[in-house]
Amino acid sequence: MSCSLLVTDFISWKENQKTQVQRKITTRRDVLQKGPKTVMPLKAAEPFEYESPEEEKSTIFHATVVTARQFFQLKVFNNLKKKFTKQKVIIKSDYCEYKEILEINKASSVSEVGLDQKFEVPNSIIKIANEISKIR
Repeated sequence: MSCSLLVTDFISWKENQKTQVQRKITTRRDVLQKGPKTVMPLKAAEPFEYESPEEEKSTIFHATVVTARQFFQLKVFNNLKKKFTKQKVIIKSDYCEYKEILEINKASSVSEVGLDQKFEVPNSIIKIANEISKIR
């Protein structure tokens, strides 16, 4: 066997691995969640404008929310900043999820929970979320 054959085989194998990894990333990304999820916002950054290839200029902001068991980072692609105030309980549905990042877009639904509905979050989860999540 010549050395050039081994190098060619290695390059071909490496490109195949890269393609497989890209395919896995694409299939794992943006899983649409239909059911409602009740969350409590901890903090929300100021909205900023961005320009995407699909759309013209749009507004986005980032937020940290908690459930009774865990916390999430949110990307909010519509003008819902006033619903994401600290200690307000909201229900969101039709959102996309990837690991601990949730995405709320034009197809998502966000509504406030009535005052009579209780929602308790352990202080330990709030503390961890505040320590770990740094919104810039």
